[in-house]
Amino acid sequence: RAHSSIRHDQTTALSATAEVKGQTTPNTNKNKQLILSDNINIIMTYPLLNVFVFVFLAVLLPDRGVDANCWEYCDASIPGWVCRHENACSTCSTDPLLCSAFCDNCPYTLYGGSTCSCPPPDYTGDCLTEQLAPGDENTAQVDWYTKDDTFFVPRRSYLFDRLPNDPLPDGTMVAGALYTLSEGTLKMTALFPPLHPIESRSATLIVFDSASVPIQSVPCTIKEASWHCLFRIDNFPMDASHTYAVDYAPEGNTGTVYSLTGEIPQQVGVPKVAALGCFGADDDTNKDDFVSSVEAQNADLIVLSGDQTYFHQQLLYGFFELVYTLRDLLKDRPTIVQMDDHDYGVGNLWGAERSGETSGVGFGKPPCIINMAQDQALGHLPDPASSATLDTGITLHYTNYVYDQVDFAILEARKFKSYNDDGTVLGSAQLAWLQNYCDDETKIKIVLSQTPFAQMNTNFYYSGGVMVSATGEAAKDSNGFPVPGREAVLNILSDCGSDKVTILSGDIHMSVAVSYDDFGVNECSSPAAVNDVFWRLSFYPLDEQIQDALGNNIRMLAVWNVEQSMMDAFDAPRDSQVGTNAQKQARGDGFLIFDMAGTAPTCSTYGYRTGTQQMFSVALPTNFVPTPPDTPSPITTAPIDPITAAPVDPVITDAPIDITQPTPVAEPPTPPPVDAPPPSGPCASGCVALERQKGWCSKTIGCEGCTP
Repeated sequence: RAHSSIRHDQTTALSATAEVKGQTTPNTNKNKQLILSDNINIIMTYPLLNVFVFVFLAVLLPDRGVDANCWEYCDASIPGWVCRHENACSTCSTDPLLCSAFCDNCPYTLYGGSTCSCPPPDYTGDCLTEQLAPGDENTAQVDWYTKDDTFFVPRRSYLFDRLPNDPLPDGTMVAGALYTLSEGTLKMTALFPPLHPIESRSATLIVFDSASVPIQSVPCTIKEASWHCLFRIDNFPMDASHTYAVDYAPEGNTGTVYSLTGEIPQQVGVPKVAALGCFGADDDTNKDDFVSSVEAQNADLIVLSGDQTYFHQQLLYGFFELVYTLRDLLKDRPTIVQMDDHDYGVGNLWGAERSGETSGVGFGKPPCIINMAQDQALGHLPDPASSATLDTGITLHYTNYVYDQVDFAILEARKFKSYNDDGTVLGSAQLAWLQNYCDDETKIKIVLSQTPFAQMNTNFYYSGGVMVSATGEAAKDSNGFPVPGREAVLNILSDCGSDKVTILSGDIHMSVAVSYDDFGVNECSSPAAVNDVFWRLSFYPLDEQIQDALGNNIRMLAVWNVEQSMMDAFDAPRDSQVGTNAQKQARGDGFLIFDMAGTAPTCSTYGYRTGTQQMFSVALPTNFVPTPPDTPSPITTAPIDPITAAPVDPVITDAPIDITQPTPVAEPPTPPPVDAPPPSGPCASGCVALERQKGWCSKTIGCEGCTP
């Protein structure tokens, strides 16, 4: 038997397989991707499809209840221009066809409700055969092995081409391992490809001491559908380093053992943290350059901060692919995983929406699938702080992880986050737990959050050189909203542990460092590892007391934006998937390093493909500047289209915009809202009433009647 760690072969073989498959049937596979993708993925792939769907419905059904009173609540990011306001659905649509589209494409309480007669989702029956939609979670389907290869897109074909008792293309069967070691408890998750019925469901973890002598052996049973198993060892020795092997032996194939080996270093002092997140689907799956760049920083701890996948209908495969392609980075150091909205299969997620904080109504997937994905990604974390569940049965996983002198709080805001202006971010139970966590002053406290506690970006970039202001609905995705919920969290963190608290977050597809001086808290957010999904930019002035779009006081310390050359070269972020490595560097691909070893904690950003090249580095302040009482209004004045709205993909003809750093100016006084007139004339089907606007025509011609 040979314990070996196969380093880079798996991504090369996987990439080659995908490329060969993609060249054989490009048109067929593109069509199948559309069929197998959910609505969010379709919109990301075909950004004008939402406009087509709306025009089709509104033009063919002009008298079916669509009127101006609800336009300001409509969201064009999903087909059908779904109404966000529960009291306005009757004016958005009373037509059964349109109401059906609304109910099918969005969560129940926020986008529908009784006025649209939308029934709540029915999550009864067997999870995999009755609740799982056709085409969802292909690797979890009970008869996955009977499917013809043409049913699956080339990116996943290497799993479905594998024959019983054959290894993956790189010659292994253990696709990856994730572990944490906290206060004497080792928890590890091992991942495997989908297994044929005749294949073994057993694996073994063997731990070795520094002399390579086995000291413990633990079996596990591989779970169906999610194809992972969990190991646990209590009273694990913390006074030395160890190595381990995860062994898998095929059924009836005597003498063959597939093994993944890794390291469990002794934990001493304060760890250097590498924060990674937002892994868009690039043109292939090879991440060797990324692994090498992160390894060059000698991080002690990996934090996967969220959005590990954007495959909304293939969540289990998406996480499997990430671990498989980062295997050599993750197997040798502890890894903390957080799940953000896309990991749950939705574009934005307010778990509580307009309902109770534990309602869980914001999740768009069956709870059984959510829990399966959580078990796969979060099962190796320290035990949850609460055994409770959301009202829907979705399990909770907020907890803390101790690395010698540092205690990390692993928050879950998405599950409790409210859509109401006076709502919560963490929920009352998690807030109480956080207070108890902060009351312990024996260790340094670091807080891990999926999203930042302010609206960091001022703008979104969309196709055709269009820049849209990140205000209104766009700002509510951050933990800066709801403002009372945000303040409740930061009030606790203002006096937490033995030193000043730093928050590490992700989600926003750009790297920033910021100080919340009024609370004495710093935050650093990691860039997108593969930044081909959304491009967000920040034109806030640096080191000045300002307010974000929600009115939260912030002081920006550093920012890494997508370069102008990328917006000149590519019509939309996803088009950059075929760009050169130099172009992909310019789009801001990278990761964050958080280092506590110096006199002050530092946040540094590095590029995906640039090894040790530093994009920015900032020492976090330990003395905070009091916020002046006359803090100016939010400064978001990059040159943008004057219409400020929820992020949409508007069809307008503005020329590409020169996004240079603006000179800070005070925002002009906000005029009172003006009711929009009912759409009329040739552009009736394209008029949108926006904040402080009388109307805007989304058509390139025929705007008579839209604006005064």
